[in-house]
Amino acid sequence: MDVSYIGATVSALSAAKDIAKAAVGIRDFNAWATTVSQLNEQILKAQDSLFSHQSQLIALQEELRKAKESLRLAEKLLEDRSRYELVELSAGVFVYRNKVLDVPSATHTEVRHFLCQPCFDAGRKAVLIRHESHTTICHGCPLCHVEYLESTKEAAPRSRQASDWRI
Repeated sequence: MDVSYIGATVSALSAAKDIAKAAVGIRDFNAWATTVSQLNEQILKAQDSLFSHQSQLIALQEELRKAKESLRLAEKLLEDRSRYELVELSAGVFVYRNKVLDVPSATHTEVRHFLCQPCFDAGRKAVLIRHESHTTICHGCPLCHVEYLESTKEAAPRSRQASDWRI
């Protein structure tokens, strides 16, 4: 037996062993590539879900912002409404009057005024404008143009002066 044949055989077997290892490595790489591909698909699905949840979160945050703004406006309206009371200006005539302090202070300088009741209940503030005649005192709304009769004056006799008598 020739030793060189044994060396060639061992060398061929060693090469076959290396080729088999490489083939197993390639097979493992192909299996690994399939697994990596499946993992990438799952990561993409997770990202899509994350984007969907993020858009829902943004919508909810906008809804929360609008609700907070609405609540702030409602609280402001309630605070403003608490500054007024419904009063009877004359028999059957109702208006809102501001609640002012009897003793003026440096922080509270608001003067007493009346607001139109229908306008105020509709969310508008219209300060009534006072109109006086010889017999009546009325308050007119600049928005809805309703006149509110406050009271009637007694028609006091007027003394006539010489200039009133014309011939």
